[in-house]
Amino acid sequence: MTRAFKLGLCLFALLMFRYVPVYYHTIQFNQYVRDQVPRIRMQGPLREAILSKAEEHNLNVTAEDIMMTTTNSVLSVAVEYHVPVNFYVFRQDLKFRAGGSGLLLKGY
Repeated sequence: MTRAFKLGLCLFALLMFRYVPVYYHTIQFNQYVRDQVPRIRMQGPLREAILSKAEEHNLNVTAEDIMMTTTNSVLSVAVEYHVPVNFYVFRQDLKFRAGGSGLLLKGY
């Protein structure tokens, strides 16, 4: 193997080591948001559940990142957040969006 190939392989491994966990956690979180909106159906408890799951996955989500709207008894949720990926020589912020919708409970 040539040195350039070995260096390229090491660089590729470093990139995978940094990016794969970020994408894994965001996919899990996005699926959670999509699944929980129709189940919980109340803004307060849903916001708390989303923040708790984001913390569990080490994602930088705040209450301000969660947008909830209601139209004709339908609750729509959009979570826009970013995840920093730190390398030794630079930092990249990856932007993600999770969302879901479901019917509101009566009286909410």
